Amino acid sequence: MMRNFDKLLPAVAMAGMLTGCLGGTPGNTTTQPASTTTNTSGGSAQTDPTDTTNPANANNTSSGGTANTFSHEDDSTIDPFQVLARIQEEGPPEVATRMHSCAKMKYATLANVLSNVGIDPTTGNAVSAGGLYKSGSGALGKPDYANRLAESAGLSTAGAVRLYDIFVAGAPGIVAAMPTQARCMVAGAPTSMFTTDGSACTPAGITCVTGSPATKQQKDLCDSAVQSNTSDMVGTGTTAVTVGQVVAVASLMAAAHSCE
Repeated sequence: MMRNFDKLLPAVAMAGMLTGCLGGTPGNTTTQPASTTTNTSGGSAQTDPTDTTNPANANNTSSGGTANTFSHEDDSTIDPFQVLARIQEEGPPEVATRMHSCAKMKYATLANVLSNVGIDPTTGNAVSAGGLYKSGSGALGKPDYANRLAESAGLSTAGAVRLYDIFVAGAPGIVAAMPTQARCMVAGAPTSMFTTDGSACTPAGITCVTGSPATKQQKDLCDSAVQSNTSDMVGTGTTAVTVGQVVAVASLMAAAHSCE
């Protein structure tokens, strides 16, 4: 009897091993559905998780497929000669990034710019360029050293609006002060922003406002802004200008001193 029991031990052990391999337990002969397919070289291989015809993937919603993934652009087809041409025009990336970046003008620098074009940023009523500058310190990102808050580096929407408001309010003063600005004089002669009849911008006036030689495109856009409204006036007396002239000067200032 003992000899017969010894003969059964290897058989019981083999049965346990087979049961473990099949994922079942003693007394349970049900096996789990296989999620593999037969490999032609023998053995098994994992199924394609994106194969919707496979019943094993019926509840698989996390696998990527052509119907649920974003098709990224293939950048390998970029023409190297186009890249070379862009580098030759804009400069190397490390240089172009610095040249074409758009940072906010510092609050103190804006005061210097306004003073340089004939506007006093420290005086004026609430709707003057100086008043808007002082009351707009928060929107313009002025640093608060008492509370250890650095100046904001980016130009916010509120800051851009306030900056343009300052340029609009200061436009009549810029036009009036231009003939007396030494830096705007050409060969010692005073410069005017507009022609004698006020119907067009002068290249010297555009150069004075922007700080760089005027281009034909700037001249055309400036003239177009002037002609947009020649009847409504801003201000009185010798400092009165048309709405179109205000828009022209403010637009030039915004283009030169912001990314808008």
